[in-house]
Amino acid sequence: MTVTKIIDKTTENLQTLTPIVSGSLDIGAGESQGMRLITRVLGQLQADYPEVSIHLRSGAAGRIANQLADGQLDFGIIMGNQVSSQYSALKLAHTDSWGILLPKNTALAQKAVITPQDLVGQPLIVSEQAMNEHRFQNWWQNVSDQLQIVGTYDLIFNAQLLVTTSHCYALAFDNLVPIEDNSLLTFRPLSPALNESTTLIWSKDRQLSSVAQIFLKRLKSITE
Repeated sequence: MTVTKIIDKTTENLQTLTPIVSGSLDIGAGESQGMRLITRVLGQLQADYPEVSIHLRSGAAGRIANQLADGQLDFGIIMGNQVSSQYSALKLAHTDSWGILLPKNTALAQKAVITPQDLVGQPLIVSEQAMNEHRFQNWWQNVSDQLQIVGTYDLIFNAQLLVTTSHCYALAFDNLVPIEDNSLLTFRPLSPALNESTTLIWSKDRQLSSVAQIFLKRLKSITE
C-alpha cells in the first residue's frame, strides 16, 4: 500500500470514529452584557459543529422557568441571587449594575450618581420583572411611597425610545444602551450601588443533550 493510500485510509478511519454532533441548543435569557460570554462560547461551538443550530429566546425569569420545565429550553440565564433548588446552576463572573437612563439635558444628568432621594417626584419606568421580584425594595429606603412610577418595560430598546420622547427616566442595567457623544441620553449609576449576579441554570430533571453537554463543558472551562 502506498504512503498516499495509507494517509487516505487513516483520514477515513478518523472521520468515521469522530462523532457528528448535530441538533439544536435553546437558551433563554434576559438582557445583560453577561450574554457576551455566552455568545462567544456559542460562536465557537457552531464553528466547530456546523450541524448545530442555536436558538436564543428573550424573556423574564418566570417565562424562562416555564420553558425549562416543559423542555422548550436547554438553559436559562437569570439575573439576581435567588436560584431555585430545582435547578442546577453555574454562576458566571459577570455582574450587572443598575442605574438610571435619562436625557442629557435634564438637571439630574449633572449628578455623578443617583440616590433614592434624587428620584422623588420624577417620572420613572422600571423593568417589570424587577418590580415583580421586588429588586428595589431595599434600595428605595424610606422614599418608596414618594416615587412616581409611570410605567414598566420588558426590553430596554423600547424603554430608551420612551425616555427619549417622553423625558422620563428608566431604571436599567448599565451598558445595554450605547451612549455616544451625539446621543440624547446618558446613564448614571445608583448610589448606594445595586448589582445583580448572572447565573446559567438548567433542569435537574432532564438529561442534557450531547450539544448541551458540550456547551456546558466549554463554558465551565472558562468560568471555573
